Amino acid sequence: KTDTLGEEIWFQRHGDAHIDNLLRNARQTVDGGFILSGYTRFWDPDDWAGLIIRTDSLGDTLWTREVGSEDYDEEFHDAIETDSGDIMAVGRKHWDHDSTSNDWDIYLVKLSAEGEVQWEATYGRYLYDEEAIGILQNPDGGFTIGGQREVTTAHPDFYIIRTWPEGYDAAEEEPLVPVEFRLFQNYPNPFNGETRIEFSL
Repeated sequence: KTDTLGEEIWFQRHGDAHIDNLLRNARQTVDGGFILSGYTRFWDPDDWAGLIIRTDSLGDTLWTREVGSEDYDEEFHDAIETDSGDIMAVGRKHWDHDSTSNDWDIYLVKLSAEGEVQWEATYGRYLYDEEAIGILQNPDGGFTIGGQREVTTAHPDFYIIRTWPEGYDAAEEEPLVPVEFRLFQNYPNPFNGETRIEFSL
């Protein structure tokens, strides 16, 4: 941490000398602490897991959380503290870390203030590369995620997603489906040119 002139106030090192840890972003929390986001080779040299570190105002570690599975690769590129004190982390997830195919999806994870995973979601299309670069919270409690989609290696496109607070895509909200309905007898019956049919949901 530095002062306004760039002079060092304190220095902290996080991680293990024998494990690769990469920091992508740092955000300050309401209490003056920090949320660090990145990824780590925690399980083996070929497997990346998302990494979140929560510190106090002096940079001392409060907790560390590796998020992911040994079957996939996960990376976090940004993480924020929400209005409710939870943490939302975004990045990307690869569905087969043994493959060289383009199959990264945007990865969104909600963690509690203590670092416990609440839920996760992915956004993307098969054989496309999508990744999130940043996230912010909207006034309605949902989130806006900014990133990119790479259709060809030479020409990535800007990618933006707005979600509801629960994480699912606001542009792809599932339609409401009635749980029951009732169809009434048509009138007149029989009919020649037209009739009337009533129903209720």
